[in-house]
Amino acid sequence: MTQSIIIANWKMHFSLAEVDVVCKKLAETPKNNLIIAPTAPYLAYLAAKFPSLNFCAQNLCEFSQSGPYTGEYSSTMLKSCGINYAIIGHSERRSLYNESDQTICAKVSAALNAKVTPIICIGESAETRQNGGYKEFLINQLESSLPSNIEDDIIIAYEPIWSIGTNELPTNIELMEAFEVISSNIAQSPVAKNVRLLYGGSVNLDNIEQVLSLKHVNGVLVGKSSLDPEILVKMLER
Repeated sequence: MTQSIIIANWKMHFSLAEVDVVCKKLAETPKNNLIIAPTAPYLAYLAAKFPSLNFCAQNLCEFSQSGPYTGEYSSTMLKSCGINYAIIGHSERRSLYNESDQTICAKVSAALNAKVTPIICIGESAETRQNGGYKEFLINQLESSLPSNIEDDIIIAYEPIWSIGTNELPTNIELMEAFEVISSNIAQSPVAKNVRLLYGGSVNLDNIEQVLSLKHVNGVLVGKSSLDPEILVKMLER
């Protein structure tokens, strides 16, 4: 049976000294199903120092080659540093930095061109959920965020915006309905065999088993709870 993926999204947390200590602890008993997403300045250093761990970028530039793009970093640069994953389209990137579905799609293409596995985030707002239009929203967001003719592996993370950082986990029924919508849509596309589905949003030690027990769910994207190495290890050893 394939292990469930656990992605630790550390966002803009930890000093270099702190992240070094945490990674040393995690490297003592490395897990192949753990993917760590630290802030960008630490990526090359951590990948070189801890080759037994899998690291992930939290973002990348939509242009895969080098060029005059001040402040950006490309998928080819990530790959050269040993980084094989990138989170793309997280709700914070979409809302705080106004990234559109078209921008997300371009970033996914750039990642795939460099053989970096994209972790594509989709999810509805509380208003969209309450208005009853979330199913159509998810389908449109998914289709607009994916380039055509994908041949490499991709990961899709369903992260309802109203659940992220709120300690408000959707009910099993809400989760099953959402994943059924996503799975059914993917099944009709050429990428069906190359997709793994994750859930993200207020995942913690108390509810991770509940989430991973659901049909179609291949793993979780963990934010706040992943900042505590003891909790993260317990999630991995559950």
